Amino acid sequence: NDFGEIKDNASPQLAQIRRDLATTMNGISKSLNAILRKAQSEGFVDKDVAPTMRDGRLVIPVNPSYKRKLKGIVHDESASG
Repeated sequence: NDFGEIKDNASPQLAQIRRDLATTMNGISKSLNAILRKAQSEGFVDKDVAPTMRDGRLVIPVNPSYKRKLKGIVHDESASG
């Protein structure tokens, strides 16, 4: 196309791969949002927090005092926390 991208309809296989990718990403987003809502309801994460991208991964910013209360991987920490 005009933006240098390959169109979905370039091949049936590409179209299927992109549909599968969209479905997978949607599932990941739903799971992450469910985890976020639970963490917010338990007070581990501020109500105004949203998932962010860190080194190609979706992450949930957590208050340092609660980082050991949630199951997961610490991807980064601030110098102060």
